[in-house]
Amino acid sequence: MRPHKSIILIFILILTVMLVGNNAGAVTKDQLKKYLKDLPGWEAEKAQAMSLEQRNFKVITVSRNYKNKDKNLYATITYGQTPHNVMASNLPKQFRMETDEELVVTRTINGKPVSIMYDKRSNSGTITVIINPKVTLVVNYDKMNWQDALALTKKFDWKSLDSI
Repeated sequence: MRPHKSIILIFILILTVMLVGNNAGAVTKDQLKKYLKDLPGWEAEKAQAMSLEQRNFKVITVSRNYKNKDKNLYATITYGQTPHNVMASNLPKQFRMETDEELVVTRTINGKPVSIMYDKRSNSGTITVIINPKVTLVVNYDKMNWQDALALTKKFDWKSLDSI
């Protein structure tokens, strides 16, 4: 290929990514907040939201704290192409690493890549669900085992989130 054709193709590729790549304009913070619903038996604070915008680039993050006696749950939904989404979407489909102190598991649940991290000493951890290339659900939990935290994570509507 001649050099000038390569330059034209690279220019077209860059322009396409800039125009199409991460246009999150159709989704608002308030729309995302509704996905952080009340959980039966849990007290919940008001959902908080933040957006980061730059030309042709927008990332929205909404989060909500939940409390049930001494147990805590902190759910976050991120919309937009972030390095976290890209890295996490390349998780191995089945992985398990366990020590006396920690557990790390990746698996597919309901067709979605899921990462489970659990600190046995503190009885806490993080569950990450890659809903699609632009939507990630992250649940940090404290004072509960990972199985209970996963059951609560499944209460968020993954299917509706996937339609965003």
